[in-house]
Amino acid sequence: YVNVLVSLVAMSAVNFGNKGLAFSVPEFLRELDMTRGLLTGLFTVAVLGAAAVQHACGTMVDTHGPRFNLCWMLLVFAGAVLLPSVALGMDTAGGGYERLAVMCVGLLGIRAMIQSIEMACNVLVNQWFKKLRGKVVSLQMLGREGLQDIVIIQVVQFVHVWRTRSLITMSLSVLSVGACFAFTSDKPEQTGDVKDGDLWQLKDSPHSSVDAEAGLGRIFGASQYTSLPDAPMSDDDDDEPSWKLSEGIKTRAFWLLCCWDFLGKISHAGVELLLLDIILDGANGNVAIMTLDIATFIYIPHLIGIAISCPTSGWLIDQGFKPCYMFLLAMVILAINMFTLAYMQNLLMAGLFGLTRGLFAGISKVCQGTTWANFFGREHLGAFTGVSKTLRLLGLASGPLVFGFWRDVEGHYHT
Repeated sequence: YVNVLVSLVAMSAVNFGNKGLAFSVPEFLRELDMTRGLLTGLFTVAVLGAAAVQHACGTMVDTHGPRFNLCWMLLVFAGAVLLPSVALGMDTAGGGYERLAVMCVGLLGIRAMIQSIEMACNVLVNQWFKKLRGKVVSLQMLGREGLQDIVIIQVVQFVHVWRTRSLITMSLSVLSVGACFAFTSDKPEQTGDVKDGDLWQLKDSPHSSVDAEAGLGRIFGASQYTSLPDAPMSDDDDDEPSWKLSEGIKTRAFWLLCCWDFLGKISHAGVELLLLDIILDGANGNVAIMTLDIATFIYIPHLIGIAISCPTSGWLIDQGFKPCYMFLLAMVILAINMFTLAYMQNLLMAGLFGLTRGLFAGISKVCQGTTWANFFGREHLGAFTGVSKTLRLLGLASGPLVFGFWRDVEGHYHT
């Protein structure tokens, strides 16, 4: 559970930077004299570059463990968040291409490290939990989103200068490096513990009548993971599955999860980056929307949605509920969420937008955080989640580009 808390600290640091970036979009457009199409184009190029390194980062996590990788990833992230400030201070002579290049490199580092740090944290938690995987991942996500909606959004909204947000993000990232280095362990086998937090149940302990890991394997056998088509099975029913990436890509379960990772991010990511600009642009002179307190009327309902969907999703996964039904429900909720955003003309629609967004986020993040490990095991989890993060980044690159392009073409986000 100490590893869970440290992973929460690391994810909260990058989450602060991510939300600070989203809230800084209007300032970037004004101070850097950019169109929305240009900014989202830079974002897309950066995200595509970030997608290209995810598999390599996942393989490094498998090879060297989450602890080492979290430390260097957080340091790179801390440096990347300062590059937009560097870009602003550069000379615009010659078309300002150098400034655009620095901005793009900064966005690339930010996006690449956000996904890689989340991946390393997910691998860390999945290494330590098996029988309680759904429950613990749901608690981790609930803690992360709770900190975001109660603390991070309030601070980001209070700090009006985006350079100050960058400095705060850098400081939090450096502090997180110390926490990761001091308190994390890559896997329970390194310390003689077993999964699921049973610290008293040591391997080869004279106090245990059966081998602890074999006992957990019988309790939470691989047969429980067959709810998707062609779901992987281990050769030994007493052990968890252990698949290589080259084997996993031959299953329909792998491609179903890949499609979910890509499609689920397209519209979700476009809104995440441009939320503030979309709300202000669609207000049409509505004072209630133009002066909307986002932290209260969107992120508090968002937290309520997270609080409902995270524990429920984790419990259902631990009970062997079919993930495909949960994915289907999440996409229906996302469609409703986009409808409420398109017609946000009063505080009720703002609250419904926040609530449905929280429900979608809770279901999708818990499923993504557990299903890959449940189906393909822990040994090569970094490689599998590296592919997953690559596809999510491709979806992340597509969404904002579509939103920004149509805003510049048609003059509004409604389409």
